[in-house]
Amino acid sequence: MKNLKDLTRLVLVVLLVFSCFGCDSRTKEQLLQEGLELQEQKNFTGAIVLFKNALEKDPNFFEARYQLGLIYSANKQYLKAEKELEKVLLQDPGNGEALLHLADVRLKNNHVDEAVSLLEGYLKEQPSSVRAHVLFGRGMALSGNLDKSEAAYQKALALDNTHHGARNGLARVYGATQRFSAALALLRESVEDDPQNKEAHYLLMQLEGAAGNGDEAIAAGRQLLKAFPGELKATYLLGVLELNRGGADAAKDLAADLAARYPEHPYTIRLQGLVLYAEQKYSEAAEKLQQSLQRMSDLSGKYVLGLAYYKEGQYELALNQFQNALDDQPEHIQARLMVAQTLFRQNRLDDSRVAAELVLKADPKNALAHDIVGSVYLAQGDFDRGMSAIDEAVKLAPDLVDAQLKKGMFHLTQGSFEKAEEPLAEVVRMTPELLNSRLLLASSYLRRQDYVKAIDVLQKGLKGGEEDAVIHNYLAAAYLGQGQTESALVELKKAKESKPNYLSPYINLANHYLTRGELKRAAGEYQAYLQVVPDNLRALLSLGTIQELEKDNQGAEKTFVSAAETGAPEGHIALAMFLGRQGQMQKALDVLQEGLAQQAKHPGLLELKGKMLIRQKQFAEAQEVFQILSEVQPAKGLPLLVATLVQQGHVEQAEKVARQQVERAAGDPQGYLLLAEIYKQEQKFSKGIEVLEQGLAMIKNAPALHMTRAAIYQAWDKKNQALEVYGELRKQYPEYLPATFSLAALHDSRGDKRQALSLYRACLEQDADYLPALNNLAYLYADNYGDLDEALNMAGRALRSQPTNAGIMDTLGYVLLRMERFTEALPYLQKAAQMLPKEPLVKIHLGQAYFGLEQFVEAQKVLQQVQTGRLSETETLQVEKLLQELATKG
Repeated sequence: MKNLKDLTRLVLVVLLVFSCFGCDSRTKEQLLQEGLELQEQKNFTGAIVLFKNALEKDPNFFEARYQLGLIYSANKQYLKAEKELEKVLLQDPGNGEALLHLADVRLKNNHVDEAVSLLEGYLKEQPSSVRAHVLFGRGMALSGNLDKSEAAYQKALALDNTHHGARNGLARVYGATQRFSAALALLRESVEDDPQNKEAHYLLMQLEGAAGNGDEAIAAGRQLLKAFPGELKATYLLGVLELNRGGADAAKDLAADLAARYPEHPYTIRLQGLVLYAEQKYSEAAEKLQQSLQRMSDLSGKYVLGLAYYKEGQYELALNQFQNALDDQPEHIQARLMVAQTLFRQNRLDDSRVAAELVLKADPKNALAHDIVGSVYLAQGDFDRGMSAIDEAVKLAPDLVDAQLKKGMFHLTQGSFEKAEEPLAEVVRMTPELLNSRLLLASSYLRRQDYVKAIDVLQKGLKGGEEDAVIHNYLAAAYLGQGQTESALVELKKAKESKPNYLSPYINLANHYLTRGELKRAAGEYQAYLQVVPDNLRALLSLGTIQELEKDNQGAEKTFVSAAETGAPEGHIALAMFLGRQGQMQKALDVLQEGLAQQAKHPGLLELKGKMLIRQKQFAEAQEVFQILSEVQPAKGLPLLVATLVQQGHVEQAEKVARQQVERAAGDPQGYLLLAEIYKQEQKFSKGIEVLEQGLAMIKNAPALHMTRAAIYQAWDKKNQALEVYGELRKQYPEYLPATFSLAALHDSRGDKRQALSLYRACLEQDADYLPALNNLAYLYADNYGDLDEALNMAGRALRSQPTNAGIMDTLGYVLLRMERFTEALPYLQKAAQMLPKEPLVKIHLGQAYFGLEQFVEAQKVLQQVQTGRLSETETLQVEKLLQELATKG
């Protein structure tokens, strides 16, 4: 009976509760007012109930719905807020405040396009709304359009120069575009004007750190805590900054402060874990980091926990954490690098290389990724590819190993590097069995031209195994740097003996013989290597080039055929180019077609086929090929397609193609460049400049547009304007080598050789292997503006990079000519003259070589051919002088 009584009582209660629904005697206005009062008292749950009750009485009571939307937003229930505010605007489309709130929550929901659309409409009617401009700036930043974001924040500040949101937003844009000085100046002014601007304090601390100003970031953090004593997040971030600077004791004090006030907060536990990590107590650190992740699961926590496991040698656990971090943020470079490093430690070499190569796809200049790839190849015995990757790593970041030793991966992202020598030497002392560490150190010495130290560290690494091949190869480079050629040759031969299938020593020996004009011996090196590795494409292409220089066309063709038989497109391209130089154009086209049968859309094959068809005057067929190429690789195919149309006189059709590209991709400079080039060819220079100005108004970050503008000024014979454009471009993009080189070349052509020398050298300081500067500087040095031995070195390096480049052959030949090494110069100049039949200066050099060899008949024949063409004043004088001297020899 008791249970029955309880059930009866429960039913009565339920009936009573339900009978009360709908019997609230308060009006909707009263419910709204009471809800507002509860909201003031921060009783948000009660306020939400009252606003909903008001809406039950009248679903069209938009004042209650508006307040409901606002309270959802304040409580970070943005999806609910968005739905309610959308209903408000349906009822009251002219409610500007509701519209701005809706745009705000849409941005917070990442519904960026919808928010921006709302704001664009609003700003057309209310262009003076500061808040609308600020929200629009946020929207543009979220969509990645930082130029428009910056403009919006600037407009907001023009209307109200003290607006916090506008100042902070603009500072974020400056920070995102690496303009730290401007960002920091703005934020320092903000916190000075209003010490209670918390967001500005946090931004200032963050951006000082991002700018590499560790001390200033810490000062900003302490300033924040002064303005907001006890601020939990600020205390935690300040602790992290102290750790990054190496202030473990200060971080420990901050962790203790947090522990006293917030013992269970994840920030407290995380900072304790980071302090333990800095103290190298990795097991204890891992325990704390795990605890913090249970309450604050984020990427940084997973990443550092992975590092702690890695330091403990628990590689599988480390791998799991790094992968967890990548699940949160697949583009996180440091986590992927650590995946690669951990896999390497587990001897999962192929997996490690794949992980590192994924990094290089996103960031081709990541030195550590190159180092990992190189280490994998070295461990697998592939020394050529291994050392190529290691060399690239050292070239990109000489301090790489120091970063690994002193700062570790935890500090790598802060960019805190010191000089490489001491830590690299320490690695060698601690782990002498690690080959790549010794080679990294040696490479560092070689780059600083400290050959004595390089030789010492390398010799101590010799162990009598096949790995010695790499060391001997490096020793050769060090001896060559000292000018000890014979010792270098001995080391290269030892490298070959240690590992016969290691290509680098053969290449280095061949290059040595090439610069001495000993073509047969150079060819012999590649032939020796091909006996060991018969299908190596690089060796085949180099051998074929040397055979062609020797005028062994039968041998060259056989070698290039072997290159094509490897199946690599580069082999088909090399064979087709050789056949083209021999005048066998149809046979060359057949070879290219064979290559395209295997790779139908290979850009290199398509490009060469189109160009050869043009040489055959088969314009329609070439046009079809370039059309396919423009679909595969627009940046390469479209200019060729347009040039072909212009060459046929179809200028209007060419313009149409270019304008279609402008319409198709308004933010891409390609269309404007095509149009400008058409007008340049048609000598409509002012029209070309006008098109480029239009492009520059649309596209801010487009150095190629400036380059073409300067080129048009040069063609227009307005060289002062061209100089001005190149100079401005160099200031704006100091790392953009084409601008520096073009400025140098223009000074060179105007006779200002000293300025040209300085700028060519500046190019090589940025990139020691920048081919155009290497070639031109070598030529200038040979022309009495530098050391001839250095000129020979540079021209040799350039030819090694592009052995079939006729312009470089001419430069090397000219250098040898100036050194009176006529026999060695002759084959290079003969081949250059064959490949560049319309270049009079190349034939003049060839005539000079024949003259030096006392082959006067051949010299006269070449110079008389040159005389019939169009010559500059200088070239005319040179030819006349040589012919006069030849007349005295007759």
